[in-house]
This record gives sequence, C-alpha cells and structure tokens, in this order.
Amino acid sequence: MRLGYKISLGLNLLLLAALAAGAWLFLVQGNVTASTDDRTAVVVTAPERDMVLGDMRAFLVAVQAIVEAAGADDIPALATAARSVGMAATGNEPVALMGKLPLGLKTLGFGTHAAFDTLAQNAEASGNGAAALNELGDVLAMCTACHASYKFVLEASAP
Repeated sequence: MRLGYKISLGLNLLLLAALAAGAWLFLVQGNVTASTDDRTAVVVTAPERDMVLGDMRAFLVAVQAIVEAAGADDIPALATAARSVGMAATGNEPVALMGKLPLGLKTLGFGTHAAFDTLAQNAEASGNGAAALNELGDVLAMCTACHASYKFVLEASAP
C-alpha cells in the first residue's frame, strides 16, 4: 500500500470516529450530569431552561382547558386546547438546546406533543369528553415519567 493511501484512509477513519462521537453526544447523550435525587440533571443555560419551563407551563394550561372542555362536553374547545401543544407547537427549539437534551427526554417530549394531537383526533372522532379524560391520563403519565427522570440545572450551578 502506498503511504498516501494509508494516510488518507487513517484520516478518513479518524474523521468518521469524530463524527460518530459527535452524533452520539448530540443525538443520544446530551449535556447531562449525575444528580443527588436519582434524576438525570440536564445542564442548560438560563434562557434554555426558561424555554423548557415555558413549554411545560403550556402543557399544564392545555390540560386545564381540556378538563374544563371535557366537563362541559365541548369537544371543539377540547381539541383546540390539545392541538395548541401538539406537534405544531414544536420546531422552534434552538439546535443548541436539542443537542443538550438526552434521547430519552427528547422521546418523552415529542411523544407528549404527539399524544396531545392524538387526543384531539380521538375526541373529535368519538365526541366523548369522558373518553378524552381517560386518554389525558395516559398523556399525564408521560409528563410524570419525564419529571421523575429529569431535571434542569443551570450551567453555573451544575453539580
């Protein structure tokens, strides 16, 4: 083998390894650290934390509106509230923030958004507010799982 070919092959393999490591960190691991309460601490900046907490508050506001609409058997209002935090509410997350979130958190987050869309579709199809409340329980189980598994800490205060 010629020396130039060996060097080129070696550099390509090194570049491939670096890309794989970067993809692992960005897509799977995220910027996390151990926590004292058995949850995974996701290390973010203050504006990133504010954005995530704002999204969670939007979930809570939608849950309240869904419960109220189900109680009044107002399926159009229920569907509107659910869709307000569905997949259409995603896509404005900064790439830097998405890189800091571990795969499990991204899966729960996007799964929750999708579940709200499904809840809206099922409520419209069935016209049954009580069934929507049962389905909302499944959505809230994803919220609970996320809060039990993850917390957000600021870069300056990471343990």
